[in-house]
Amino acid sequence: MSSTLPNLRPSGQRLGRCRLLVRRPSPTSRHGTQQQQQQQQQRQPVMQPPSWTKRLLSSSKPLNAKRVKPDVERLRRQPAKTIPDYLTPMPSHLLTTLLSDLLPSGGGRSGADDTLQGAAADPALFRGPSSSASSSSPPPTPGEEPSSPMVQSPPRPLPQGHHLVYFPIQTAPSQLAPDGADMDHSPGAHYSRRLWAGGEVTFRNNDTDEEMSSRSGHGGLVLNSQPWTCTETIGDVRVKDPDHALSSSSSSSSSTRGGEKVFVDVWRRYALGHPANQETNLPWSIEERRTLVFMNPGDDVEAQASMTPKLQSPDYLDPHEAAHGVRILPSARHLFHFSALTFNAHAIHLDPEYARSVDGHRAPLVHGPLTLALMLRVLTGFSGQLVSRFVYRNHAPLYVNEPLTVKVRPVLSRNDSPSDGQVKWDAWVEGPDGGLAAKGTATMATLS
Repeated sequence: MSSTLPNLRPSGQRLGRCRLLVRRPSPTSRHGTQQQQQQQQQRQPVMQPPSWTKRLLSSSKPLNAKRVKPDVERLRRQPAKTIPDYLTPMPSHLLTTLLSDLLPSGGGRSGADDTLQGAAADPALFRGPSSSASSSSPPPTPGEEPSSPMVQSPPRPLPQGHHLVYFPIQTAPSQLAPDGADMDHSPGAHYSRRLWAGGEVTFRNNDTDEEMSSRSGHGGLVLNSQPWTCTETIGDVRVKDPDHALSSSSSSSSSTRGGEKVFVDVWRRYALGHPANQETNLPWSIEERRTLVFMNPGDDVEAQASMTPKLQSPDYLDPHEAAHGVRILPSARHLFHFSALTFNAHAIHLDPEYARSVDGHRAPLVHGPLTLALMLRVLTGFSGQLVSRFVYRNHAPLYVNEPLTVKVRPVLSRNDSPSDGQVKWDAWVEGPDGGLAAKGTATMATLS
């Protein structure tokens, strides 16, 4: 019995299907022909950055700001803000953990070999001149007091500088500036770049209560979960035009161009208790000035590139050697943890793409308040003394994964004694090449 294929040539349907089955891809590639590869690539979805990153980049591009006036009057009329909080030990404990991880004495990544002036070889050097090297268990200095996440008995004083991780911003995320910072400090949308320029901190030590007097120098703040209040006000506002001398806030009526800078003093005063009726005139224990600088990049590319401060030469300092110094290498994890502790969403510390594309930095920046906390920790830890007042200025940015060095030295007169009866110390931070990034002068507390 013979069998024959059905004659399907008139329609050609089944024969055409057979032809498709026997086709083979070109041997030019195991992934198909070049044309097939191109078609496959066209069908693949293009990877896009996360939506929050796109919103930041699109909403934070410098505006067309050829001529614009900073809104100084709005800043001057800003009402005082009261920020309540409770001094529970956990935030301070977490900051201690972070600083100890950065500093060689805390077993951080820097390692003992990175401590300058032989502090690792001689423990007395890090404990400070008031400590005894022969003691087997010396008492902790102000910068090295033991930390605990629980309330101690008696309660532990708040280490100097740790007020920075309390009293966080109360603004909803959607109401922040495009860069994630506080809009209440900004002179206007055109001033899209901001940096922490410097400030001062005063710790009041005239407590009349006997228990408080025993902790004089810490500002009276203790980690016993008591209620405290921060009162924040806007102080002086100064406009610096690139073509003119620094002007006062009274000259705010003159228009400015791209490249000008606006310096805003934010005052914070910390007092015990939660006042009724939003009272702002409370007896403060710590008073702080934060000077922020806002920059208008405008449309001038060269002006935008020149707005980022540069590290100053080490010759800026007096030709004296440091009494003590510590090398530190801040990582992205350290910056994230400090941002979380301070409730700070400023993108220049968290987002490398934002820092480069929008603000023109080569990498995420180390926080200005983190630099302050490091200087206070190294200074109090080495000197063995508490600070009464610390005035500082940030000269240039410090960047993630770039080494920095914190150095301190006593300020003496020509006869090697305090010049005005007060003990003063210098503290400064150098960048990876030794350039000056930050410098402060501390007046030390005199305890009876």
